[in-house]
Amino acid sequence: MGEFHDALGVYTGGTFRPATPEVVNAQGKPRVQFVRKFPATFNSERWPPLIRQVTARAGLTVDDVNWFFFTQLNVNTIKTVMANLGQPLSKTHWIMDKWGYTGSACIPMALDDAVERGKGPHAGDHVIFCATGGGMAIGCVLFRWTV
Repeated sequence: MGEFHDALGVYTGGTFRPATPEVVNAQGKPRVQFVRKFPATFNSERWPPLIRQVTARAGLTVDDVNWFFFTQLNVNTIKTVMANLGQPLSKTHWIMDKWGYTGSACIPMALDDAVERGKGPHAGDHVIFCATGGGMAIGCVLFRWTV
């Protein structure tokens, strides 16, 4: 469980608070709600060390990574992280300007959009997915692209 597990959620819908007409009238439509603040720099401070740890475990450096795909929440966070890693923005891709925040679908959507645009990744590339989920739990995985 992330240290901010109680900071945000969808508090209408599901079995606890079904989205009945009465509940929706009183509480509003189901939507992500922030109920406790978390640091604005949460991702920009935590993603770079995690990425460095993951690449080191694979016997690589950050410079060996060809593509970085992040949770699509804030483009400035992505820019800050890439600068912290000493990597050019050309090694990442974002789609939030096209579709807004799309939750857990954002990383595969950004990957698909990059591939559709012919940008990459390409066979043999190292690809990082780095994400923050509910509760502000973070994860990172490194792939070698094979197609």
